[in-house]
Amino acid sequence: KEELEANGTVVELLVEDSKTDSKASVAAYQKLTSLSKVDAVIGDIWDFLVSPLIPLSKQAKVPTISPTVMDFVGSELEKSAYFWSMG
Repeated sequence: KEELEANGTVVELLVEDSKTDSKASVAAYQKLTSLSKVDAVIGDIWDFLVSPLIPLSKQAKVPTISPTVMDFVGSELEKSAYFWSMG
């Protein structure tokens, strides 16, 4: 953040709580991408919260990274140019 800001790029961190609920996860993602117009999303961490975000990332064209391990959605991940998993 400091390096980016030193070069004139403003960085702002917005946080939304998924409440460990898939509907709340989708609502939080849509709020960040539609209302706040974020450039990227990091999270969520549980596969049942992350899986519904894969098609949303493609639809919104917002790069999304999840630090979760999701072995059951491999084919979904291959189709997405906007979603990456760290696992």
